[in-house]
Amino acid sequence: MNKRAIILLLAIGSVFAFWMYNKYRVAPDLDVEHLTLKNLDGSVLNSNDLRGKTLFVNYWATWCGECLQEMPSIEEAYNQCDREKVVFLMITDDSPEKVQNFLNKHPYPMKFVCLDQRLQEIGINTIPTTYIYDDEGYELFNHVGGLDWSDPGIVALLQ
Repeated sequence: MNKRAIILLLAIGSVFAFWMYNKYRVAPDLDVEHLTLKNLDGSVLNSNDLRGKTLFVNYWATWCGECLQEMPSIEEAYNQCDREKVVFLMITDDSPEKVQNFLNKHPYPMKFVCLDQRLQEIGINTIPTTYIYDDEGYELFNHVGGLDWSDPGIVALLQ
C-alpha cells in the first residue's frame, strides 16, 4: 500500500472516529420545554410546573444497566435537594406500563415521564444522558454515561 492510500485511510478513520464520538458521547443541545412529555397516567406534563426551578433531567431506559446502576445516587441527590427549587425529571421512551412496573419494584421518588417519540429522534443516542438546567432554563452541565450524582459538588450545583 502506498503512502497516499495510508494517509487517506487514516484521514477517513479520523473523521469516522470524530463522528462516532460526537454521535454517541456528546450530549445534544435540548430544550426540555419543547418536548412532549407524558405522565405515567397519560396526561401531558405541564411545562409551567418546571419554570423557575433547577432541573435535573435524566434520559434513561428500564433495560439500561448503567441507568439502573446510577439510579440510587440520583435518589440520594434528590433526597438532599429542596424539592420546591429542584425538579428531578426522569425521561424515557419506554411505555408507561413498563415504567410503572419498574417503579412497582423500585419505588424511586423522582418524577418519571415518557417521551412521545424515540430518544434517538431528539438526538439522544447514548443513555444515560443527563442535563442540569438553572432556574432560568440555561444548561449548566451535561454528562453522557453513568455518574455518582450524590457527589457533594453536583448536589451543590443543583442547590
